[in-house]
Amino acid sequence: MAPTSLSVQQRIEFRKWYQSHTLKPSQKTAIAWARQTFGAELKQHTVSRYLAKKQDVLDTLDLKKLQLSDRYRYREAQWPILEDILQKWQVNMEIRVFFMIRRVGIG
Repeated sequence: MAPTSLSVQQRIEFRKWYQSHTLKPSQKTAIAWARQTFGAELKQHTVSRYLAKKQDVLDTLDLKKLQLSDRYRYREAQWPILEDILQKWQVNMEIRVFFMIRRVGIG
């Protein structure tokens, strides 16, 4: 089944393709291009959303800095220190559960 959305990197490429045309392509043409280029089956409202003014932030986004190339969301953390602590806690808990399961012999 073909994906119905694009990653952040793909959205940037999609927007660059669209903006490179002096006469803007129709949404049907944009959908066909996305299908051919990314193998994605986009809907008309998805194309509208990707090309909306609200998405202009993608045009200046530094993917290397944010490490977002294969992600589908690009929102920066509101509480980066808290999220970092919670992520470390989650990894620690997953390791503990893994070793506990091995010790008990369930897995």
